[in-house]
Amino acid sequence: MELLSQIYFWALFLVGVGISLWGFKRKRSKGYLLIAVFFLSPLFGALYREISYQLHKEEIKIMNKERNLHMEQMIAEGHTPFVEQNVRLLLFESILVLGLFLTIRNPDSKSADCGNG
Repeated sequence: MELLSQIYFWALFLVGVGISLWGFKRKRSKGYLLIAVFFLSPLFGALYREISYQLHKEEIKIMNKERNLHMEQMIAEGHTPFVEQNVRLLLFESILVLGLFLTIRNPDSKSADCGNG
């Protein structure tokens, strides 16, 4: 389930970047470039995490080894292992992408030209 969540996350943000750039191309509003930067922000976060991992690789390996030993000890004592898994529901980001698409798709709409008319 986490893999599906990750795939949806990256696909949604890539579509968001594409729609933002499409909006900039059609309307020449710099606001669409700022929206594209918003959708690119997870990429910057992933780059930061990778740099942080490379800087602290040895400490992370030690912590993982300790966690695995603790987990093995818990299993040997008869306890059920607990595995944490994060699943993200990207509801607001999905609504943002849909709203952005609908705003750009309909160039004749008065509401799409907020502040330009």
